[in-house]
Amino acid sequence: MIFEAFKRMREERPNAAAFLITSGDRSVPISWRQFTDDIDLVVNLIRTHARGEKIGILGENSYEWVVAHAATLFSGATVVPVDMNLNPVEIAERLRFVGAVALIHSSLYDDKAREASRMMPGVVTAGFGSLKTERFLDRIRGLLVPKDSIWNEDHIDVERTSMIVFTSGTTSVPRGAQLTIEGLETFCEYAQMQLKIRPGSRSLMLLPLHHIFGICTTYLMLSHGVALGVCPDFRRIYDAFERFRVNFAFLVPALAEILAQKIQQKGDSAEAALGKPIDFILTGGAALQRRTYEHL
Repeated sequence: MIFEAFKRMREERPNAAAFLITSGDRSVPISWRQFTDDIDLVVNLIRTHARGEKIGILGENSYEWVVAHAATLFSGATVVPVDMNLNPVEIAERLRFVGAVALIHSSLYDDKAREASRMMPGVVTAGFGSLKTERFLDRIRGLLVPKDSIWNEDHIDVERTSMIVFTSGTTSVPRGAQLTIEGLETFCEYAQMQLKIRPGSRSLMLLPLHHIFGICTTYLMLSHGVALGVCPDFRRIYDAFERFRVNFAFLVPALAEILAQKIQQKGDSAEAALGKPIDFILTGGAALQRRTYEHL
C-alpha cells in the first residue's frame, strides 16, 4: 500500500508538494516527482553497495532523512533509525548489535558518526546535507538507466523485517523491535479509516523519526498525499504552524503544551492566532492538561 501510494502520487500528482521546507522567510515545496526521483537514486546505490543489508540512519528530522529511510525500505534492505542523542559508543554498540554495514548520517553529526565509525571496522559512513554529497549524487543521477527504476516494479516484499527500531528503554535496556512494512501499512490503513485525511492537506514532520510514532505518522501522511512541513526544532512549533499553514498535526503532550502556550500569547484561540482553525491534533503517551486542550 505505501509503495503503491508513492507510485500513484508520482504518476498522478507529480507536481504536488510532498514536503515544504524553509528558505529564508519563505516556504518552498519539494514535489512528488523530485521526492520519488531521489528515492530511486538512493535505492540504486543501496542495491549496488549494500543489497539486503542493515543500514543505520542518524540525524535530525529532514527531507533527506525520509529519502534515506524510504529508499532503504523499498530497496529490500533493513533500516535502523538511530537516536541522535546517543553518544558515539552507544551508536556503535547498537549498530554492531544488529550487524549494520553502513551508517547514513546528517552532516550536522559528522563528528559523532566519525567517532562511532572508528569503533565499527568495516562499517561505511555516508553523510547527507553536505555539498560534497550533493555533487556526488548529481554525478550518479546521470548514470541511472530508466529501466532499472524502482518505480517500474509491481510490488515489494512487505512481510520481511524492514526496520529495527529500538525501544525507549523506559523500564529496561532498550531492545531492537523487528518491524515489517506490512505492520506499518496496517497502522496507516486503520488510522486513515478513523481520520479521513485529505490529499493536499498540510501537516508537520515534527515527532522524532527514530521513534515509531514519528515513523508511522510520517508514512500515514505521505501515503495519503499530505504535504509535510519540515520542522527539525520543536521549539519553533508555532512558527512552523504559521509558516506552513498546517491543517492538523500529530504531537506528544509536551509539544501540544508548547503550541498552546504560544497560541494563548497570540490570541484567544488557534483560529485567532493563526488565522485559520486547526482541524485536529492527535497526541499520545499521556493525557493533555485541560488548559492545553482548551487553547487548541
